[in-house]
Amino acid sequence: MSTRPFNARGSGVERCEYCRIDIKHCICELLKPQTADASFVLLMFDDEVLKPSNTGRLIADVLPDTQAFLWDRTQISPEFISLINSPKYQPILVFPDEYALDEQPLLPVEKLRDRCFTEESSARPLFIMLDATWRQARKMYRKSPYLHNIPMLSIPAELMAKEPIADKPQSKTGSSDSSDSSDSSDSIIASRYHVRTASKEQQLATAEVAARVLQLSQNTQAGDVLALWFDVFSYRYQCGVKQTNSGDAKAVEHYLSYLDKTS
Repeated sequence: MSTRPFNARGSGVERCEYCRIDIKHCICELLKPQTADASFVLLMFDDEVLKPSNTGRLIADVLPDTQAFLWDRTQISPEFISLINSPKYQPILVFPDEYALDEQPLLPVEKLRDRCFTEESSARPLFIMLDATWRQARKMYRKSPYLHNIPMLSIPAELMAKEPIADKPQSKTGSSDSSDSSDSSDSIIASRYHVRTASKEQQLATAEVAARVLQLSQNTQAGDVLALWFDVFSYRYQCGVKQTNSGDAKAVEHYLSYLDKTS
């Protein structure tokens, strides 16, 4: 594991050991794990392990069978290789196909919707998420030949925007980050994550993408809960480290309301 200290903004905050949020704003008691007909595995860049702002752990919050491994260019985890080669799973790499190598097999999103992952219907989808900054993730992909024969799933920008979750009102702009509701183009989907600044507007947090993958693979409730849990984390995290909170002040209310109506 990484031994480098975390020295970024908020490093002096007294944090909950589990959710990594300022202990005064801890969200642990709100967590309600879900089940899904799919699993996730995180391949994490070294730095992400230490960052309290990491969202990959939110996937593991909602889906406890999520597994995580540290990425290393030369010391490849044998457990990770064994997992993606297991006949129990159909591994699927979730990554933008604009970076795909020529030999990379691509999985059309229509197959995801139809849940036609393999001819062996008993194989459980195993979504591989590269948990890192975008620059780091591109490096991880390029330097990992064992990922280059795995079907790659790329979610088009127009499909990253989901209709409002039941009982969660849509903002006037259609999302908390949009600047002009009169623009009919959905080609740019802004992240709801305000803890870090993305280098490009379309670059979403790991948990945001995972939530949409779940929704599109007919694991709607798990995907909705993860999306709402992400909003809870984003808002409460900012409560402890930012003077100006750009998150959804009603995130907890929306999350609990959804759980109440689906329980």
